[in-house]
Amino acid sequence: MFDSRVKKIAEIGVCAALMFVGQVALRVIPNVEVVTLFVVCFSFALGLSTALPAAVIFCTLEWVLYGFGYWVPAYYVYWSLLAATANLTRLPKSRGGQALVAVTVAVVCTAAFGFLTTLADSLFIVKTAADFVRLYPIIYARGIYFYLVHVVSNGIVVGLLFLPITKLLQKRLTKL
Repeated sequence: MFDSRVKKIAEIGVCAALMFVGQVALRVIPNVEVVTLFVVCFSFALGLSTALPAAVIFCTLEWVLYGFGYWVPAYYVYWSLLAATANLTRLPKSRGGQALVAVTVAVVCTAAFGFLTTLADSLFIVKTAADFVRLYPIIYARGIYFYLVHVVSNGIVVGLLFLPITKLLQKRLTKL
């Protein structure tokens, strides 16, 4: 019915908008977010050709809304790697297997996010390699509570919502 390129552009736009609106809506709850859920669902259901550009657009919208900070490069790296990782791991054919893989990807990648953002924080304040070695663990420890909340909440959110959202996405795609 629609040209496939137009459909893909619309799909990417809707996905980026969902990620952005979801993030803004939940920003009042520290480190509880649905962007991870959406990136993983989009990667599984729609593929990397949708999830990756949507993640890049999301990062750009974040930059426009909040300004450029040390976290911007980390966001571009992290959300792109999450989309690629989720896409690479979407092998199980059973829905239960996919859900388990999705939760694992979300939890492991969210834990890695804490290390990545601590790296970004550290690189902006250190002057020498010795400073980095000394300060990185301190900076990471300072945020450990938030990282734990982030990991646990993403495990719960993805565990509860991955199957219904991917099922809905796949059902809608067959109707277009």
